[in-house]
Amino acid sequence: MHKEFTPTLLYDQNTLSFSEQISSVCKAITNLCPQDCFHVQISFLVNSNGGWERLES
Repeated sequence: MHKEFTPTLLYDQNTLSFSEQISSVCKAITNLCPQDCFHVQISFLVNSNGGWERLES
């Protein structure tokens, strides 16, 4: 079951790398096991505005 959400943490290349950023967002949202976290990571991407958008399945 997918949870719909809008992360408020935006990608900032001056602070965190993409992997650190998405991992941080992921952990904050899931608070679950690594498998769930990975599932969230591959479901989202950073759009051109630096915000988050859902990847089409």
